Amino acid sequence: LTLSINTYKESFKETMEIVGDLLMNSTFPENELTKTISEYNTYLESSLNDPQAIAFTEISRQTTKYPKESIFYTATVQEQIDAYKKIKQSELVDFYKNILGGNNGVGSVIGDLDGKTTAAILESTFGKWNSKSKYELAKPVFFDTQKLDKDYITPDKENAVATGKISFKMNRKSPDYPAFVMANEILGSGGFLSARIPMRLREKEGISYGAGSFIDVPINNDVAFWEYYAFLNPTKKGAVEAATKEEIAKALKEGFTEEELKTNLVSWQNERKTRLGNDGTLISLVNTYLQYGVPLEDYDVLESKVKNLKVQEVNSVLKKYLSLEKMTSVYAGDFNKK
Repeated sequence: LTLSINTYKESFKETMEIVGDLLMNSTFPENELTKTISEYNTYLESSLNDPQAIAFTEISRQTTKYPKESIFYTATVQEQIDAYKKIKQSELVDFYKNILGGNNGVGSVIGDLDGKTTAAILESTFGKWNSKSKYELAKPVFFDTQKLDKDYITPDKENAVATGKISFKMNRKSPDYPAFVMANEILGSGGFLSARIPMRLREKEGISYGAGSFIDVPINNDVAFWEYYAFLNPTKKGAVEAATKEEIAKALKEGFTEEELKTNLVSWQNERKTRLGNDGTLISLVNTYLQYGVPLEDYDVLESKVKNLKVQEVNSVLKKYLSLEKMTSVYAGDFNKK
């Protein structure tokens, strides 16, 4: 459960009193549940034939084979709709009374406030809100990705989405993590058009509206992955598929250059500096570090390690973790169009 509150300095105490009342005294009226389910399902039904929703749902389903009973299972859009329809008000109340609680939570406040007074307000709000259940951290299971290309046809849709994923074992304490951060920056994320995949697909060939890549390397387990994405006209599917795989293969074979590392390092540092000026980003960062017991100094430690990287290290790590023979790719769109 995540709570996000924005208010004025003079209203902070009163706002938190309202939050406390909501947390301690909720009743979950039947009519509100019905209304909420209807709103959720209206949105989901509009996504049933949406290429983006299908692509990112199916890439997860193809690469993580959890049973339906697992909290990590990725449901289809239709399965989500069906599940919401079955929710009973009594189940919400049971969950609320027996599982929800703040005793395993973390929180941050940003603002011109007195620390001692703020701490007292937070204790008053959350201090007695404890779960009746024992907390145990659920950890994901590692699934090796396999070479696969799968199409999902969405009739009469003007847009299409391509995405590919490679899973591997890594966490943020890994000595390879800093180099892999930069490998991803140069290959697909980077300073937007200074990265290879968006440069090739969007600028050079004009076959994608937007493309890039991202990594998910966790703090407290080693179930990591790299993923690319591209938004395109369905008629450009073959060209996007070929160009993306060529860029990955070229990077793996020839590596990156000193100049690319230098350029993308600057854009990566600038982006981090800009993001730290955003309250939401700062709160999310601090809460994540608090949750997993990570010192805030680690943020600067990573930057220091990345700045000292040699291009050979980046190239070596890229080859160690990425392989086209292990990439699962999903394409969603009306590919029957000519």
